[in-house]
Order: sequence, then C-alpha cells, then structure tokens
Amino acid sequence: MEFVTSTYTFLWRTDIETAIGEIAKAGFRRVEVLAAPPHVDAGEWQAAADRIGGACRRTGMSVHSVAPSGVDVNLASPDSTMREWSVRYFATIGRLAADVGARWLIIHPGRRHPLRPAPDSAYQRWVTDGVRRILDEISDLGIGVLFENTPTGILDTGDEIAQLIERVDSNVLRICYDVANGHLVEDVHAGLTAAGRHLGLVHLSDTTKASWAHDPIGAGELDFERLAKTVSGIGYGGEFVLETLHDGDVAAGFAADLDTLRQAGWRSNS
Repeated sequence: MEFVTSTYTFLWRTDIETAIGEIAKAGFRRVEVLAAPPHVDAGEWQAAADRIGGACRRTGMSVHSVAPSGVDVNLASPDSTMREWSVRYFATIGRLAADVGARWLIIHPGRRHPLRPAPDSAYQRWVTDGVRRILDEISDLGIGVLFENTPTGILDTGDEIAQLIERVDSNVLRICYDVANGHLVEDVHAGLTAAGRHLGLVHLSDTTKASWAHDPIGAGELDFERLAKTVSGIGYGGEFVLETLHDGDVAAGFAADLDTLRQAGWRSNS
C-alpha cells in the first residue's frame, strides 16, 4: 500500500518537469501524471513523454499512472466522429503512458447532455464499445486500463462500472474509484464495496455535495476514518493517489493531507 501524488495541482503553475521535481522533494517515489495542457498536448505526446522521462530520471521518480484530460474527450457522445476521436485520443495517451513506464492508463466515459439526453442504453452501448476499442488499440503496449467514475451522469457509480468491467471481460481492465467524484452521486462506501474485486486504484481528495471539488483532505464532507475501514474491509491493498489541489506551498499541503489521513487510520509504506 502506497501513496502516489498527482501532478494535477501544478497545472498552469509550473511546467511538468518542475512539478515532478517538487513531488520528489515532498518525499514521494511515484507520480500520477495528469496528461492535460499545458503539461501534455496529445499532438506532441512524444515530446511530452521525453520531458516526463527526463524529469523522472533526474529525480529518481517513476510514473505510476497517466490520467488524460477530461475536458474534451467524450466516449458517450451521440456523434460517432466525436467517439472516434475520443478513442484515438485515449490510445495516444496510452502510448505516452507506455513510453514513460506507467503501469496504468486511466479512462472515463464522457458526459450526458443535460437537457435532451440520449437513452441510457445508448450511452452504455457507446461507452462499452469505446472501451473495447481502446483496449484493442493499446493491446501491444503492456499497460493496464483503469475506468474512473466521474459525476457526469454516465456509468458514474461503483456498481455501474463493475457491471461494465464484467461486460467487457478483459484481464487488463479495472476500476479507479475517485472518492470525491463518488460523493457527488452515491454513498462512497457502497460505491467502493461494489467496485470490490475489480478495484485497481483509489483517488483521494475532499469535496462537498454542494460544490464539486478536489480539496485537501479534511476540507470537505468525506469521512476518511470510515473510508479507511471500508477500504480495509474490501481487502484492497493497492495504491492511493492524492489528487488534492493546493494553493501556496504544495509540499506542505501534501504533508498535511498525509498527516490527516494517517490520523484517520490510513497506513502505507510511503
């Protein structure tokens, strides 16, 4: 069990090399790269991979996982050209993930039209097909794929994603459960329990139901003491990613996150 830290909080503040260096100085050994501009442009993914790889070699860090930007991609779009572009985008970031030695590529479903949505059956069909095509596209890269819950109205609960995993039936596809995202749509303890044996990663940050956020641990409504017991109860022994956003001294913010988690009963070897 280990805490990994995301580069998310460094977007629009530093370049990706500085972000990885700051995370190393904060005492972490592995990093999750949020592959979003300005750190990563998919059209220049090889150059970004070279920068990430160089920063890791200089600092002794390694990349655990790569999470593509969620702003533009939409596997659930009613437009087939948008779905096609989204598959290609995820596959491109998968190549970056493999190039930097990551274990996981993280994907997500996209979003539902808020006013005139398609039927649920159509969304599920489009997303399931997209996931299968992504797996085919990166099958030779030697990386796993994590499907993350996002509060966008499509496959956003632990149970729904577990059913997706079982439909696709791939030994490289698992669940990334984000507790802040889950809190917006379900009881996170039920969501984690439903993810169960399919769980491959847990994202940690805090939020309220009234305002979706990825705030520091303890700043929102989540009960991290109870969450520690839930995670332990389902037998999960993998990594946890701190995906908290901090202003000011980021290293101090991460340290405070870890201190709050440990006081709440979270234990790791990091």
